[in-house]
Amino acid sequence: MRTRRPDKSALILALIVVVVAAAVVYGFLQFRTDALTELVARGEPINVLFIVARADALDHMQVLLYEPNTKRGGLFHIPGNLGLQLAELGRFDRISVLYTAGEVEALRKKTEQVIKAPIPFHVVMTHDRIVDIVDLLGGIEIFISNPVETESGSVRALLPSGSVTLDGDKTLQYLGYEEPLEEEMERVGRRQKFLQALLKRLGQPAIQELLATPAANALFKGFLQTNISPRGVDSLVREIGRLDPDHLVFQRVMGSMRQVEGVAGEVLLPHYEGALVRETITQMSQAISSSAERSEPLSVTVEILNGTSLDGLARRTKALYESFGFDVVSFGNADNDKYVNTVVLDRRGNPEAARRVAEIIHGERVHTQASASSDADVTVILGRDFDGRYVK
Repeated sequence: MRTRRPDKSALILALIVVVVAAAVVYGFLQFRTDALTELVARGEPINVLFIVARADALDHMQVLLYEPNTKRGGLFHIPGNLGLQLAELGRFDRISVLYTAGEVEALRKKTEQVIKAPIPFHVVMTHDRIVDIVDLLGGIEIFISNPVETESGSVRALLPSGSVTLDGDKTLQYLGYEEPLEEEMERVGRRQKFLQALLKRLGQPAIQELLATPAANALFKGFLQTNISPRGVDSLVREIGRLDPDHLVFQRVMGSMRQVEGVAGEVLLPHYEGALVRETITQMSQAISSSAERSEPLSVTVEILNGTSLDGLARRTKALYESFGFDVVSFGNADNDKYVNTVVLDRRGNPEAARRVAEIIHGERVHTQASASSDADVTVILGRDFDGRYVK
């Protein structure tokens, strides 16, 4: 009985099919686009949620809003103790309870609801990975106004003053230390300065070249927990190289600290039931997408005076303006409490600055009343037509 020999033509055909299929797959993997790269190519805004966590516990979050066309960006800080009604769990609690290591989808979606803007991408950096990332980059440079020597719990911080380069361990000290008299705004400021310094370091040409090498690139990506594809991470790093880190817009959730029954510890309740957060995000987006010359709110100093008999109105309005990035240098009572209408006074001969201040509360009475003795560029005198948020 004769053995049938294999058909060589069929084998060759099968080999050709395998080679072509392999080439197609290789080409797809090499040249496919990803969501983040496509956004960059189309010049559309990119929002990334940066999560800082201690092992399995959420510390805080910051949303990076980036506009590729203008190369401008902003950072919006969200604390882990932000108190919200969590439909996902059927109760009121702090937002941090939605975070579990390795799974952040519920947290990302809730954050989208808080700011009323899409956040398609997230990056998680645990404390141990922050050490690895900072050391890989050769440290980050941060300005510390006063030397730090403190111990709180297991965190002992020894940091010099001035412009210093921190390694990974020192960076954790900088992020983690607490002082008894330190205000929440100062802690938030440190966290934002950390991420600003990290972005600035990533954007430096030498670091861009370093991360273009296969070994460093693989290490860096291995330190991140993210839903961004490897190619998307490369695109993000390149865009960070184009970002102007020294002119980032900084904002945060403004609110009041309260004890809530059934929730451990104090929670931050956002002002105006979260409406202020959404307004702030809208303002940030408009600021970074504008092609006009920068005119930063922080360059305008504001004085707020209560011209009504309502106690605490000036203090609450101070928090409102600070949430929009203005520097409120003083607040208190006006010369009397009989003001019917709210007025905004230009003290420096800069009516445009006064109008920007007035826009925050929908004020229409803006006058120039120069005063060399005033510490502020603009004075706001609150009248009975002000409801705590807008002038009616």
